[in-house]
Amino acid sequence: MPSQVLPHQAFLSEHRAAVREFISAVRQLDSGAWLRPVGPRKWSPALITAHVTLSIEAFTDETAGRAHMATVMNAWKRFVARTVFLRRLLRTGIFPVGFHAPRETRPSSTPSPQAEAIAALGEAVTALESTLAVHPDPVHCRITHPYFGRLPLITGLQLLTLHARHHQGQLPRRAGGLPR
Repeated sequence: MPSQVLPHQAFLSEHRAAVREFISAVRQLDSGAWLRPVGPRKWSPALITAHVTLSIEAFTDETAGRAHMATVMNAWKRFVARTVFLRRLLRTGIFPVGFHAPRETRPSSTPSPQAEAIAALGEAVTALESTLAVHPDPVHCRITHPYFGRLPLITGLQLLTLHARHHQGQLPRRAGGLPR
């Protein structure tokens, strides 16, 4: 009997592709660019990579029931964020300006070596996929997003994909180049 294809699997594939593209861009950076902030008061590619990894790990922990990300806004503000910003974000892929990374996804100030960070990011994607492969009810699974509140799994996967692409756009084009 063939295994059932669940609706979230296409979104997982899209996420994997986005992370693969992110990793490809990160691999092109030399060690100087890896550690250099991409702008004033901005993270370096090393810290951006750690942030993307931490975001996937937080999502994985959420789907596995190990931990929940804390909401950072009251119910009314989350409603407005879902109604206005989330819809626009899913439609355009453009993240609103002025939102800070949730506590759970802020990288340490000590960056990992490039190869180690890339490996950790790949392992985070594999762990997410493995967690969802054994999830008892992925169709009805909901995750807690710090700004948007409780969301369906598919919406969370869409956000993770857009998140990886958003941060890939912040990476330098090449070793000494400017952000995309």
